[in-house]
Amino acid sequence: MEYRYRIGRRWYRGHTLRLTEISPVKAARIALRYQLGDRLKVAYDPNNFTRSTLEVGPTAVGIAYVCLVAAGTLLSATWIGVILYAAIRA
Repeated sequence: MEYRYRIGRRWYRGHTLRLTEISPVKAARIALRYQLGDRLKVAYDPNNFTRSTLEVGPTAVGIAYVCLVAAGTLLSATWIGVILYAAIRA
């Protein structure tokens, strides 16, 4: 699949459907959403106009970051509970 987009007066071509890794089957399903001649919103890198995607979604790094923050929060809450329990019993 290929799409064209314009920034200012210059035209660019893109091939990326999504920034995350996807299977060929999922890529085919995504491509079916678009018809020849459709007007689309294209997301592009403002520092490199040649980098673009049709769909912006979570990346593996982003998901890992959220998981680490959640785990850290859970561990902190657990330690606070242990400290409060120890203070109450003292």
